[in-house]
Amino acid sequence: MADPSRGEVTEIGTQLVAEALEQGDVDRAEEIAREAQASDPQAAAEAIDAIRLIRRGEALLERRSRDGDGHVLLARGYFLANVGEAAMREARRALDLNSGHGEAHVLIGLEQCYRGDVDAARQSYQHASALLPAANDWLKALSELLQNASPADSPSGTAS
Repeated sequence: MADPSRGEVTEIGTQLVAEALEQGDVDRAEEIAREAQASDPQAAAEAIDAIRLIRRGEALLERRSRDGDGHVLLARGYFLANVGEAAMREARRALDLNSGHGEAHVLIGLEQCYRGDVDAARQSYQHASALLPAANDWLKALSELLQNASPADSPSGTAS
């Protein structure tokens, strides 16, 4: 049985939100997040914020299907909801539309870093840092992750 004091309920709720989003059921994901508000208001609020980003991206793409910003909004939402495959897919779609979309490069780099592909994440960081101001929060987050990553974290096991 899950012990709420140890965060197990939160993790189960977060996983259920991610699974619903992976299945394309944004309404169910939001329902799960709202049900979790009583047991963990902060985690529920974070999930609801991610779902709002997804809904904004979907709405933007309904109006303008070839809008890289809409795909980046989706990528952000999926990334924050721990749905990495969907985040990567949407960030890549943004880059297909605009190869100079810095935030798409950052989101791909963040996901690559979390997957342990530090070399690829460093390349994504290089692309993003040439396109975005250094004050960009997502770029700073990727920079910090890369600074803390060891060469052993990379599939090749070598530093770049």
